[in-house]
Amino acid sequence: MRILLLIAVLVMPASALADIVFYTDPVAFEMAATNEGYVPFEFEDFEESTLSGGEMAFDDPLCPGVGNGPFPSGLTGVSDMCVQSNASGEFAPTANPRGTDGLRTYTAGHNGATSDVVLSNVNSDSTDLIFDIGAEKHGVGFNMLDFAGGAGLYIEVYGPGDTLLGEGGNFEADHTGSHFLGIVGTEEELIQRINIYSIFWGYEGADNIQTWVPEPSSLVLLAFSLVALRRR
Repeated sequence: MRILLLIAVLVMPASALADIVFYTDPVAFEMAATNEGYVPFEFEDFEESTLSGGEMAFDDPLCPGVGNGPFPSGLTGVSDMCVQSNASGEFAPTANPRGTDGLRTYTAGHNGATSDVVLSNVNSDSTDLIFDIGAEKHGVGFNMLDFAGGAGLYIEVYGPGDTLLGEGGNFEADHTGSHFLGIVGTEEELIQRINIYSIFWGYEGADNIQTWVPEPSSLVLLAFSLVALRRR
């Protein structure tokens, strides 16, 4: 088992690899994403769940527009992100969903959850946030969830083709979601998948997920640049 010691301060980032920077302060994350030319795009908080109380296991993946368990319309806050378990647990170089009963949801007030949440259903699994290919996700922020002893989360960030862009460990997390993590790609890196793993086998997940994309003017300039290059 690998545990990385992370020293987190409020205004300085915790850097993993050259192309990805982690932030534990939401203000610092927003400033960094804005400075890179990114703007907020979508937000998912799982409050579309119709479960009236308690918990429920259901199959993965949980995706937009596809009914699943207590989510009759799937995810409605995001248009290009799925949540699923990863049976590989720690160090998950590829998506590996468990499938049947891969996910569980808690309603607010159950097991200490402060809002509706989605987690892996098997405590040895990890949880993946997967973005559509070409979804232009360069920044992602969320509240970290760990229904264990608050031991910490290990995070891996992958780009297209399951290229490892960055990783970091011992991010403090608990069942209340009071700890934030923001991820910014500093060199136009596309975030394709975020793997979340509870170091001591808790049920982990992410809540209040916000995605950031290049501002529209940047996308237009990029398109013109590509056209110009093709004409040379």
